[in-house]
Amino acid sequence: MMAADKHFWEHLHVLTATVSLVVFLLVWQFVSFRSSPFILPSPFTIYNDLGRLVSSGILLPQIIVTVSRLIVGVLLALPVGLLVGIVLRHWAGQLLIGLPFTAVSKVPPTAWGPLTYVAVGPFQEVSMWVVVTLAAAVPLALAIVRDVSPFSDGESVASPARSMFRRPAVFAGWRAGILSGFAALVAAEFGRGSGLGYLLTSSSDRLEVSQVYALIICLAGVGYALQAAVDWLQTRLAYRARDAEAWNVQPAISGSLDRSAVNVGPAHK
Repeated sequence: MMAADKHFWEHLHVLTATVSLVVFLLVWQFVSFRSSPFILPSPFTIYNDLGRLVSSGILLPQIIVTVSRLIVGVLLALPVGLLVGIVLRHWAGQLLIGLPFTAVSKVPPTAWGPLTYVAVGPFQEVSMWVVVTLAAAVPLALAIVRDVSPFSDGESVASPARSMFRRPAVFAGWRAGILSGFAALVAAEFGRGSGLGYLLTSSSDRLEVSQVYALIICLAGVGYALQAAVDWLQTRLAYRARDAEAWNVQPAISGSLDRSAVNVGPAHK
């Protein structure tokens, strides 16, 4: 009975979402008839421009460029965020780097783009990586600091990535860092020559409004795919954690049964 109710609510959710999307598109189409195409193009025009970007081979390479930059920046942010968060959990770390970290965390991630571009000069990719690293490391470090649960023995030193990312609060900070890094990266790509951000600004400069809308939809799809990938990874880590606990419990139970047999044995003699 409960399984049937679950399937009913799942189907109802899908149906509601589909109806809402159809109604939204119909309203959009109706409003676009009564407005300028430079303000609100019709959904069909945006769909045609999105198809043209895909079929011409322009969109996919720019998506690959942006996602590859994001992956490198997020991988760099992992050790930075873990290290800073672990250090800030102790009073000595707060005394040493607490104030600078607070100042850095208050700066919008997009503000680091011009500074890193000037600092690294012609190394454009490095400036993108730095922007993503700063944007993604700060939420991760804050999540570690705000996680009130204590560390287990050796957790903060021996295996921080495997054990700490099984904490929901820490993983939520990492998820927020990835999405923040993605937003900062797109802004940093404005006028840089490649990436989805560059494609967005170049379309805006040419007054191709429908193409701008199409790229915004593409950015939303990429962001949704990133969130789905992170949720899948969190599920995999949770399964691994439960499997590890099951393997740890099983030897303990068998060991206690063996000791019970040893203690009970002489009584039967």
